[in-house]
Amino acid sequence: MKKQAKMIFLIIVAVFVLVITSVCVTIYCNNHQKTLSYDLKDFNSIVGASGQITSNNAEEYGNCGENKYFLKDGIFVIRGAGSVDYEEIPIEAIKSDSENGWLDIIDVVVVEEGISSLQRGTLSNMNMQTVILPDTINTIEKNLFYDCASLENLYIPTSVSHIESYAFQGCDKLNHIEWNEKTYTSISDFYKDFEANGGTIGWEEF
Repeated sequence: MKKQAKMIFLIIVAVFVLVITSVCVTIYCNNHQKTLSYDLKDFNSIVGASGQITSNNAEEYGNCGENKYFLKDGIFVIRGAGSVDYEEIPIEAIKSDSENGWLDIIDVVVVEEGISSLQRGTLSNMNMQTVILPDTINTIEKNLFYDCASLENLYIPTSVSHIESYAFQGCDKLNHIEWNEKTYTSISDFYKDFEANGGTIGWEEF
């Protein structure tokens, strides 16, 4: 009888622990679920939202070399003039250390007009879903989006005339590319049109 009572007590305790755990997980997820104020495929709405981000309202901001970065509502903005190098972005925070939260809260990267170059691998291994490039960029450098496994949406300006090799290596989810007022559902389809219109590609990627 005592054994049965003990067994029943242990079952009750186990059920209680499971219920409490489930409730805590639900509360945590609800509190940390992001509600985006923009459509990840609507580049115009994203640009509009990013243009409102300043050092006064940003959650995080700082220097990218001589340029600036700002983060608010999942939008990471690179603002300034000239080139941005891999080592100038706060790599440890954004790219490789998910425990500090940065890796999981960046949904969009907006590179604003004035930035003329993103050097090799600058945005590699990031977890964003959407990237918008400015019409002041002429080349997509080697490894620029290397292993961006979550990247789905990309706006490429018509100013881009050359794409280096391995630029999109590992971007298996990339299925919405806007270029030259057209939308492409695959990198290969985009490349065909890009070359047909005079663009050049570093074909080591394939």
